[in-house]
Amino acid sequence: MNGASESSLKLMSPHNCQGLSQRYKLQPRVIRVTAYKNGSGTAFANIIAPTIALVLEACTHKLNLNMAARRVFLADGTEALKPEDIPHESNVYVSAEKPFVNPFKKIKEMMIYAGDQSRQLAVAYVTASGKLEKLEVAFQNTSI
Repeated sequence: MNGASESSLKLMSPHNCQGLSQRYKLQPRVIRVTAYKNGSGTAFANIIAPTIALVLEACTHKLNLNMAARRVFLADGTEALKPEDIPHESNVYVSAEKPFVNPFKKIKEMMIYAGDQSRQLAVAYVTASGKLEKLEVAFQNTSI
């Protein structure tokens, strides 16, 4: 047998497969997430890091946070304290100090200017039961 066929036989042996499995288990866990600013669904960064501390540091830089990120929240609002708490390739929200703010339950406001220069404010919000409610209020023209 030549050297090439002997090495291929070594790779195929069940003894070596078990060794590969052990080496795979010893590899460090990597946290891979899409991170958003707390309360925002638009500003995000893809982060890959081995520890939560490095995830927070990367989020501070990539999301241009005013203060260092100190807390990581999952999409359901629970705080992740250990790397095992974060599912692979999940969405997380980072915050400097504040508790979790769900970006999808914010009150949405929009100003509509009519042709007669009267102002109208349309407000839509989501109730606790998940139903979308809408309220419209009209204002008279005031000098700005």
